[in-house]
Amino acid sequence: MEINTLKLVALQEIKQIRRNWLFIFFVFIVIAGMSFLQIVLQSSGISHNLRALPCSVPYLNALFYNFLQCLFVIFITGDFIHRDTRKDTIAAIQTRAYENKEYLLGKVIGIVLVFFCLNIFTAFVVAVFQLVTNYTTFDFFPYIFYLFTLTFPTLLFITGLSLFVHSVIRSFFLAIVCLVGYCVFDVCVLTNIYQGVFDMFALRLPNVFSQVTGHVELFPYLVQRLTFAWVGIALVLFAVARMKRIPGNTDAFRHAVLSGCIVFIVGILSGYIYCHYYFQEQKVRQEYVELYGEIQGKYSGLNIIEQHIVYQQEGKRMKVRDSLLVENVGEGLLDEFVLYLNPGLTITGLTCEDRVISHEREEQVCKVKLPMRKGEHVTLVMEYEGKIDERVCYLDIDEKVYHDAFWGNCLMGYGRHKAILEEDFTLLTPECLWYPVSTPPVFPGKSNVTDRMFSEYRLTVVNREGFTAISQGEPLKQENTTIFINDHALSGVSLCIGKYQTHTIPLDSMSFEMYYFNKQSMLYRECDGALEAVSEGIQNAWDEMVRGQFMKYSFPNMKIVEVPVAFCSYLREWKEGSEFVQPGIIFRPENLCDKIFTTPLQEYITTIKKFDKEQTEEEMIKGVLTATWAMDFGKRTNDMSLPSVIKSLLSKLSVIGDKRNLYSLVPMFTDFTGYMVSDKFPNVNNIFQTMFEDEPFELRMEFYGQEIEKERKAEQLLARNSLKEILDNCDDMLLLDPVLQVKGRYLKKKLFAMVNPDEFQKFMVDFKQRYKFKHIPFSCFTEEMNMTFGINMEDMMQELYDSDGIPWFYVKDIKQQKFGEGYVLSFDVWNTSESEGVISLYTARREEYMQFREFKNIVVEGKTCKHWNVFLPDRVDGIGISTNMAMNLPNMCFRYFNGEPEEVEKLNEVQLDQASFLPGKNEIIVDNEDDGFRVVEKKAQKFQRQDAEKYMHSTYITMEDFPVWKASINPEAYGNPYQSFHFKKSGKETSSVEWNANLPETEKYEVFVHHLSLNLRFQFTQETFSYYYTLEQGDFKADIRVDLNVTGDRKVIMTDNTGREDESLFGTEVRNAPMWVSIGEFDFKAGEAKITLSSQGAFPGQLIFADAVKWVKK
Repeated sequence: MEINTLKLVALQEIKQIRRNWLFIFFVFIVIAGMSFLQIVLQSSGISHNLRALPCSVPYLNALFYNFLQCLFVIFITGDFIHRDTRKDTIAAIQTRAYENKEYLLGKVIGIVLVFFCLNIFTAFVVAVFQLVTNYTTFDFFPYIFYLFTLTFPTLLFITGLSLFVHSVIRSFFLAIVCLVGYCVFDVCVLTNIYQGVFDMFALRLPNVFSQVTGHVELFPYLVQRLTFAWVGIALVLFAVARMKRIPGNTDAFRHAVLSGCIVFIVGILSGYIYCHYYFQEQKVRQEYVELYGEIQGKYSGLNIIEQHIVYQQEGKRMKVRDSLLVENVGEGLLDEFVLYLNPGLTITGLTCEDRVISHEREEQVCKVKLPMRKGEHVTLVMEYEGKIDERVCYLDIDEKVYHDAFWGNCLMGYGRHKAILEEDFTLLTPECLWYPVSTPPVFPGKSNVTDRMFSEYRLTVVNREGFTAISQGEPLKQENTTIFINDHALSGVSLCIGKYQTHTIPLDSMSFEMYYFNKQSMLYRECDGALEAVSEGIQNAWDEMVRGQFMKYSFPNMKIVEVPVAFCSYLREWKEGSEFVQPGIIFRPENLCDKIFTTPLQEYITTIKKFDKEQTEEEMIKGVLTATWAMDFGKRTNDMSLPSVIKSLLSKLSVIGDKRNLYSLVPMFTDFTGYMVSDKFPNVNNIFQTMFEDEPFELRMEFYGQEIEKERKAEQLLARNSLKEILDNCDDMLLLDPVLQVKGRYLKKKLFAMVNPDEFQKFMVDFKQRYKFKHIPFSCFTEEMNMTFGINMEDMMQELYDSDGIPWFYVKDIKQQKFGEGYVLSFDVWNTSESEGVISLYTARREEYMQFREFKNIVVEGKTCKHWNVFLPDRVDGIGISTNMAMNLPNMCFRYFNGEPEEVEKLNEVQLDQASFLPGKNEIIVDNEDDGFRVVEKKAQKFQRQDAEKYMHSTYITMEDFPVWKASINPEAYGNPYQSFHFKKSGKETSSVEWNANLPETEKYEVFVHHLSLNLRFQFTQETFSYYYTLEQGDFKADIRVDLNVTGDRKVIMTDNTGREDESLFGTEVRNAPMWVSIGEFDFKAGEAKITLSSQGAFPGQLIFADAVKWVKK
């Protein structure tokens, strides 16, 4: 191969590309796109997570350039291939002085050089722009790294692929379509196959740099990128073999094919190495799972009372001496027992009173051959050293979730390390088994039997110069060591070692300690202000969080620790929080790179001062920090993940979703403070913890979101099975956790009906305080409940576990009445099922802004049909009755009152006839849930998008133009157990719904429609809403229009085909209330009658609501 020939062809190709209008357009797009991207990334309004890391700006620019270059390389390579084929036939087939390989490789080199040089130029311009603006942290190395590892392999691959496809497919247009289609297919599908081995753009790969530990997963990333580079070169060689020119060398074809095959095999080998890296990981994880399965249930009864851990680190290895005080808490003799330790750590010694103890080690399991009598205490000394094997972590997590690098709300793949043991940084949590335990974090496949032990920990860390050690307890620094001493037992201990700066913020009852890498960290800058104001702002957020808990914060301080982005953790359904949250410690990713809405405190103050001249700086600081840290501490947070954002944008719904918070403080008050256990009642701790939850007034009405949907599925499961049957046959905590929560809330409401809620809550707080940091036997709880309240919790819990089915309530005639000097709530309830249920009563007053407050709970036995009278604490303006764990949806009935309540002289609680809850003998009601209801759509509309949920979240009603009729739920709607309705927006395309009734007799009937007032809520800026009904039977037809005005009154205008016209007005005492509206009296024959509601409205976009229709025989 002649190098000079290659240079000549390459230079010629470079000249042609520079003159190509496609390339000129590409340069324009790149410059314009990069400029716009920089303006966005460097502006103050952009999401923080898109620029939080020094590598963020270089990566996003490289990603943007990668997409563009692929598109234009496809066209430019196709252009020169088909440019050659358009030449004169003789010129195309004649033998030249250079070989096909030299000709095509020269062309490829020209193309690659042009795009590579342009990439260098754009990267340089972006780097200069970033330096000049100085708004984001600058690091030059990521620009070089992404240039050679992200965009260059993609350039080689797409160039080779384009040449090969164009050489195979002779149609220019068809080849372009195939190549562009492949790129789209790669982004949408191939990125998720085999851990991204086919991911040309490396979209799903961990691909960011930590300022502390470097690239988060370098080896597999480089191997994957080399795979695309090798395959791209191989495709170029295959394209050489397919050139339609007579080669200058008779062996050229064979050489090209052979070379291409060799390079292609090298590329396949690289891909195999990449896949094998993950397949081997999955294989080892499966072996760990199987080992846990073999051990589970065979060894129990060992409790570790105390542990004194001495930790020393040498490079990337740890060396530990652990003294354990263990106890046999079982019912008999232990011939041997099991301790669990990370399989990457080698046990170098195990002794008891200077006597060597025999043991067997298999991966994470260590069987200790030491007999122990019941109640016996033994001190063991275990010495071990080595590295941490992260594959033993999160064995209960699905593999797809486990390998997902997109746990942050960002376009970049963050780290997937479950522990870090590097020269410059160390992070070890109980999940990685870095010290021996008697109970593993989880038994995979049996997460519903997970236990939590409490031990006294004393940790001694051998100091390293320049490094700060962080762990639970108060640090006692000595000459060569730091000792962490805890004054109570812990569920686990963590260790973090790094080069930290510290900032302490005093709060009322503790210190708030922040550990960050440098003062450019957002963790520090978010609180960089007047100390007193900062302290008060965080204190307000803290008080707001603690107010919802039933016990005080139990740790001496709160440590917020910045950790490398390489570390990640997962949420589990069976426990609160994640490994980011440890007793007294919260780990946050460096520079808060997972946060979207955050800004340095000083910048925020400067901005607000421009618009708000009245607030003082201290007030601004307190306000913003209260809001910020309340969100950070809370149980739930905004969901702004990429899939969520894309889905929201495509569906025109709100972008901000809701999800569990990785950094929630809740575990500090639940999982870390005590654990209740029972051999008879598995998962009793989940039920126990539910009784401590501060239950907000989020009732299952229109707020039919993801969490409520989970509870609904749980109730449907409980309607057919007992809790015991579910626990015996299911281990999916995604399903079990809502079931346990539903049962726990029901138990809590039932206890509230039996004892004074305030006294019960006081007892629960006192009980948990006395048993804080302990493994709590359920028998202790039952004994104290019996002594305090005379309640047999053993029997109640047995019934809770054994009973199947849930109640189904009818609630009607809710009234507020005046009786003597007080007020009474009266209502009728029918429990149609055999199952017992509990209803909760809530009141609201206007002077309290109609905030509903619970004031009474009532147990309703199965088949009970009764009129109730309940004395109210005072006159109220609103009543809510919740059916709790029941088939009812929504689970709430509301009534609002105006004016003075009716006065009564006598109160009676009487048993009622079940027939009083059903339609009268002269009434026929067709609801939208009944068979007589039908949606009539045009053929084209039937194929429009249908949502999977039966009932649409009614918050979305005004946010999207649903092309078809949808169902939703609301307390205003008629029906039982489902108070649902159908809705649609009026527009160009009209459709309708029908109510069909089979009338038994030829008589005069008055017809009513159940008319909702939701227009006044969702479209309050409008003055009039119109509904167009058509009543038909045989040849008779009547057109009815019902107008709803802003006062809540309904005007009915009727005309029929007999010439009759009628107009009537129906007023209402309560503006936002539904009502049965009479649309007239009509003579009907026996047989079918139909009422149709059109999707036509008073104005385009009016919401049309369809609920129920009633025929009443006169």
